[in-house]
Amino acid sequence: MILSAAAPPLPARLAIWLRCRYLTDSMGKKKATAAKRWRVSILRSRAHYLGVVEAPDLRAAEATAARTFKLSNEDRRRLAVREA
Repeated sequence: MILSAAAPPLPARLAIWLRCRYLTDSMGKKKATAAKRWRVSILRSRAHYLGVVEAPDLRAAEATAARTFKLSNEDRRRLAVREA
């Protein structure tokens, strides 16, 4: 194998190639938002604890809680969600 004088040695070229590959692979990917745990309560005469749901944000947690606990529209307005 003939190498020019300007070419870096093979381990250095391999390191450069791996670094470029890592950078190009990670550039196109979006970071997945980790699901957080949310405590769900319903407000009546006092707060009644319903349970915990996992969702990436508050709005998604409310929707997940309504679906999980089968809440009506009236109960959905009384929903209290906070990060656990």
